[in-house]
Amino acid sequence: MMNDELKTGIRLSQFIVPRSSFIIFKIMWKQIYIFIAVLFLAAVSVSAHPLGNFSVNQYSRLEVEKSRIKIRQALDLAEIPTFQETGAIDADKNGALSDEELTAYAERITPQMLANLFLTVNNEPLTLRNDSRPEARLREGEGGLSTLQIKWDFVADLPNEGVVAAAAAFNRIKFENKNYAERLGWSEIVLNPVGAVNIFDSTAFGSGVTDELAAYPQETLAAPLRERTAEFSFTTGGGSLPANAKPLADRDGHATTAIQRDRL
Repeated sequence: MMNDELKTGIRLSQFIVPRSSFIIFKIMWKQIYIFIAVLFLAAVSVSAHPLGNFSVNQYSRLEVEKSRIKIRQALDLAEIPTFQETGAIDADKNGALSDEELTAYAERITPQMLANLFLTVNNEPLTLRNDSRPEARLREGEGGLSTLQIKWDFVADLPNEGVVAAAAAFNRIKFENKNYAERLGWSEIVLNPVGAVNIFDSTAFGSGVTDELAAYPQETLAAPLRERTAEFSFTTGGGSLPANAKPLADRDGHATTAIQRDRL
């Protein structure tokens, strides 16, 4: 009798699985699910998003005023990056992403975005800060998945004295976006002078291509923009530019017109 009980106990013990094994099993299935979703999207459409299902796309518009620089920053995540972030966005785990959850997610990644934007005037770093709540929304993508767009308004104050030259002189600005530097996608930089500010000798243009990533031009999808840095000079007093200076131009070659009021 005892031998039978002992044998039964041995047989039952063989089916006792440690809790750690269940955790590992759950993690493995999550990874498998993501892999299956990736394969499904690849089979349905290699280019459901204009830049590809894996792309991370960005836009930066710098508006240069007399006393500050504003940056309109836009982020467009294609289907796969959006799917990968779903768990972090869906706070209540009900499978639906509400406007509140999207905004909360955008606010959580704001410090990361700011930390990877670099702005200097005359080689002195400027401190960027968030100027308003970010805008986040989902757009319909391929395979029943969504894409995610987030937009921010950042601002940096220009120093009053010492660093910034007088109105008659000129200042040199350097900008660099290091966000998602390892990811493939579109990166666009646009410059806008405001009021009496003159921008010249610039590596960037005064006009955009995508209207803040709203629409991508078909003729350039094979070679997307990779504008990560911009350097330019500016004066704050209007009037004539320094000798041999090259005024800021739009992408079509025409001179850029300064805006007379804030667009942000």
